[in-house]
Amino acid sequence: MIQLKTIKFNSFKTGFFKDHEPLLWYNIDISRMKNQSLPDATFEGLKNAYTVLCSPFLKNIGDRAFASCGDITRVDANLEYIGNESFAFCSSLKSFNFKNVKFIDDGAFRFSGIEEFEAGSNLAVLKKNCFECCTNLKKVYLNKVEVVEEKTFSGANISLLELTENIKELKNYSFESCIFLNTVICRSKTPPKIYQDTFIGCHIKKFIFNNKGLMNKYAHDSNWKKYKKLFIYQE
Repeated sequence: MIQLKTIKFNSFKTGFFKDHEPLLWYNIDISRMKNQSLPDATFEGLKNAYTVLCSPFLKNIGDRAFASCGDITRVDANLEYIGNESFAFCSSLKSFNFKNVKFIDDGAFRFSGIEEFEAGSNLAVLKKNCFECCTNLKKVYLNKVEVVEEKTFSGANISLLELTENIKELKNYSFESCIFLNTVICRSKTPPKIYQDTFIGCHIKKFIFNNKGLMNKYAHDSNWKKYKKLFIYQE
């Protein structure tokens, strides 16, 4: 079988490779594309595709565009919209540039190999199941995120979580079974809304505050007061 180091493309349609036999491809080069969007399921299930070089014009990735591409290790892109399960089950994908991302749809990186997530300044909502069962995910920087939806980080290996000033709501099961999560730093000036099972299955040992007044607010909040014994003040 012929091994091709780099394959270049200029255009696609939905499910472009759905009925194609897998080839031994090393790189996917779509840097010449003028389109702003990549159609749904374009490369879904493609094997032996190791790197993806995207066009600077490309801003939107369709649903399941790279889903189950288990050999992809790197995606060079500057995206704004990431569709439903776009990179789900990309188990070899360790890092990703989220700097300019404005929207990440449901399950976009679930069961992927992502090790770190740092939200860009334009990302306000993390949709449900985004990073579900990302067992390599250890570092999360929410920055200006306001809402974390259901099961967003369920099963991730986060040990430290910082709730920034922008956080307004952590929905049910958003950090379900993050068994290594032991420390939560609370910086939000208003206690964000949480639910009965937001942290279910976690083994949190302490919630840290650098402001006594803020700690008092959390202690009297109907949703947070059950964690009062774990509150710690540190200057």
